Amino acid sequence: MTEDLGAALPLEALSPALVTPGLLYLVSRDAPSRAILAAGAGGFERAYVTLTQGAFVTGEDAPEQVAARFDVISDRTGEIVPEMGAAQGMIELTKAQKAHAG
Repeated sequence: MTEDLGAALPLEALSPALVTPGLLYLVSRDAPSRAILAAGAGGFERAYVTLTQGAFVTGEDAPEQVAARFDVISDRTGEIVPEMGAAQGMIELTKAQKAHAG
């Protein structure tokens, strides 16, 4: 499926030098914090990490629950862009606390 991807491009089109402008911007004083920049072959894209609302699963059949509820886990309704890496852990602990309380 991808065997022809980039076949028409010369190897120079994949030069690391082509991502350097993005790198230099990201380390500059004017660069935003918490930014992910995808780059390759002279193209630049801003990438975002989001977290869905997900689901809490537990027990012996947890793998089966994940499979059965994967549509719920994947639902992007109400997804968030976390402000910090610890956000995922806080979300997971909140789900566990709610499940054990109710």
